[in-house]
Amino acid sequence: MAITHQAPNEYDRIPYRSKGFYRSSPVRMATVGTLFGLESIQMKKARILELGCSYGGNIIPFAVNFPQSKVVGVDLSKVQVDEGNRIIAEMGLKNIELKAMNMLDIDEKFGEFDFIICHGVFSWVPDIVKEHILKIVKTNLASNGLAYVSYNTYPGWKLNDILKDGMRFRVQSLLKNGETISHEDYTRFGLGMVEFLEQYADLDKGLKEKIQNLKNKDPYYLYHEYYEEFNDPIYFYQFAEKLKEKDLVHISDSNLLRSVLINFQESHQAIQRECKGDHIAVEQYLDFLNEVQFRSSIITHEKNRSQLILQNALRKDLMNGVYVRGLFSLKSDSEENANDSGGG
Repeated sequence: MAITHQAPNEYDRIPYRSKGFYRSSPVRMATVGTLFGLESIQMKKARILELGCSYGGNIIPFAVNFPQSKVVGVDLSKVQVDEGNRIIAEMGLKNIELKAMNMLDIDEKFGEFDFIICHGVFSWVPDIVKEHILKIVKTNLASNGLAYVSYNTYPGWKLNDILKDGMRFRVQSLLKNGETISHEDYTRFGLGMVEFLEQYADLDKGLKEKIQNLKNKDPYYLYHEYYEEFNDPIYFYQFAEKLKEKDLVHISDSNLLRSVLINFQESHQAIQRECKGDHIAVEQYLDFLNEVQFRSSIITHEKNRSQLILQNALRKDLMNGVYVRGLFSLKSDSEENANDSGGG
C-alpha cells in the first residue's frame, strides 16, 4: 500500500504489512473475465504491474508460481521496497523487481502489462494521484488486459466515518492540551474514543459491529486507515463514471456477490425489475442493500465491451474449465418440482 508524493515517511515509519490479497490475484482476475465473456489471458508469460506493492507480498507468490512471467512492483516507500528486494534476492527470484518511485512518473514508456493491480491505494491518495492511477490503467494495460482497483465505498463507510472522526478528535484534543503522542501511539489513544462510545453510547447494531471489527485490527492497519491525510470513500456508481471518462469499463467486483444477482432472493428480483438491465445500477443497489464499505473492481478497456456479457448473472456455458468452490445445499424434491413447473 503506497501513498503520495508527500507521505513516504509515514510508510517508512509505520510500514504496512505486506501479504497476499487473493481477490487481486491475476488468476482470479482472469477467471472473472472469463465468466463475463472475455478470452482468458495466458498466465505462463503474463506481465504484472502492482501499484503500491509494499514489500511485494502480494506479487511474490505469482512470480514463484509462474517463473516465466514478468512482475514489477512500484511503491513510494524506499524502506518497504528495499526490504522486498532483499527478500526477492534471498529467494533467488529473477522475474520480479520492486521499484521505489512515484507512480506519477509512470507513463507509456514504462511498458505494457497484462494485469495491473492497485490494492489499498486509490482511496488513500489525493485526486491527482487517483486520476493518474486510472491513466496508468488506460495507457499501460494491454488491449485485452485486466486491472484490479480496490477502494473504500459508501454507504458502508458512513458509520466508519463516525469512528474515524471521533478517534481523530480525541487525539487532536489531547495534543492541544499538551499531551505528547507519537504517531505510533495515535491508534492506542484514538481507541479511547471507541471504548468511550462502546461503554456509554446507545449504539445501533451496525455501529457495534464496526467497533468490534475495529478493535480486532492491527495498529499499523488502524493508523493508515484512520489517521492518514487522505481517505476518501466513494459511491460505486461514481467510480464507474470515472472509469467511463477514461474509456475503461467495470466488468465485475472480484467478490462476485457484489455484482451477481441471486434469483431466488426476493430483494434481488426487485432490484432486477427496478434497474432494467443496467448492471452499474444493479451493483449500486446491492451496495445500498448490503451497506458495502469496500470494493475491488475488475476493469478492462471500453473497446472490449462488445465481448462482455454484463448482465449481473453467470452463464453456465462460460463456466466450462473454471474451478468452483463454495458452500452448497441440495434443494428438496418439492422445491425442485416447483422451480421446474410453469416454464414456457
